[in-house]
Amino acid sequence: MRIFIFYLLLFSSLTVFSQSSDTLNKTDSHGRKQGVWKKNYPNGVVRYRGRFVDDKPVGEFRYFNEEGKLKTVIIHALDGEHSFTRMYDDLGGLQATGYFLGQKKDSLWTMFDASGHKIAEEQYKNGIPEGRWAAYFAADSVTAQIQMWKAGSRNGLYREFFQTGSVKFEMNYADDKAQGVVQGWLPEGILQFKGNYNNGKKDGEWLFYTIDGKLKKKEVYQNGAILTAETYIKDETEEAVPIDPVNDPANQPNPEGY
Repeated sequence: MRIFIFYLLLFSSLTVFSQSSDTLNKTDSHGRKQGVWKKNYPNGVVRYRGRFVDDKPVGEFRYFNEEGKLKTVIIHALDGEHSFTRMYDDLGGLQATGYFLGQKKDSLWTMFDASGHKIAEEQYKNGIPEGRWAAYFAADSVTAQIQMWKAGSRNGLYREFFQTGSVKFEMNYADDKAQGVVQGWLPEGILQFKGNYNNGKKDGEWLFYTIDGKLKKKEVYQNGAILTAETYIKDETEEAVPIDPVNDPANQPNPEGY
């Protein structure tokens, strides 16, 4: 719905453009910016160019770096609050697209790698993570990771995938803390480990399995502290024991996304 409203407002703003003066850097009797404005870097290169109506940015604004390369295009709606943004890397490749409400991210943001492959999608509400976030394997856009957010905290399902599309591990969060059952699998779908979190801490039994499905190790926790540990099979190296997914640096949240 917000996206529909944005395009409705944008259509109105484009209509205003065709009726406005092209005089540069003009203010009215109240000191409000009107018409086309342009600002330069000290070296004379254009920093940005865009149009204002009653001191509010409307229509297309283009931003450049000091070398004159286009970095950002922002299309403002007539209300001066909603806008759609395209960001570019130093080679001119599309880096990200998304919406702003004022100065804050809003609705869907999509990120791309240097080859133009989609690598992430994020949802925001007034600058705060809200809804489904996803990361993708760039080569084929297969989903690599999903995470649900609510009011800026991780809430609900977290799931990671192998590039084949099979599930690597899954767990749940409640108010940004791991909660409930966590399970991990090998690419062939064989259960690798199973455990439980309570309020962000390991709790109860954690079971680890060999590649042929045999119970290898059992650990018992209470409020994050290990009580007992039993090893049944020692035919695998310590490096083969799966990393705790909550502490894996690859799974830490990145609110900015890029």
